[in-house]
Amino acid sequence: MMTKKPVSSLKDVLLQDQKRKLIIDTKEGGNDLVQLNFRIDQAAKTQLEFLRLEIGSKSIQSLMIEAINDLFEKHGKNRIA
Repeated sequence: MMTKKPVSSLKDVLLQDQKRKLIIDTKEGGNDLVQLNFRIDQAAKTQLEFLRLEIGSKSIQSLMIEAINDLFEKHGKNRIA
């Protein structure tokens, strides 16, 4: 039986995630999903990674979907992301 090595740094966590190459599809079928690319400051990305780990989220994508839905709601729009 293999035991997991404890994670010693954010870099180790990111490398583990890259190795797994998990694709999280948030909608059934995924046919209506589009890719959206944007740039953020490295410090913000690092903070997102730590937040993801703290709350047990599967991906930054799921955090971003939550943030987009919160923004829609804040401005009186439906939570459709």
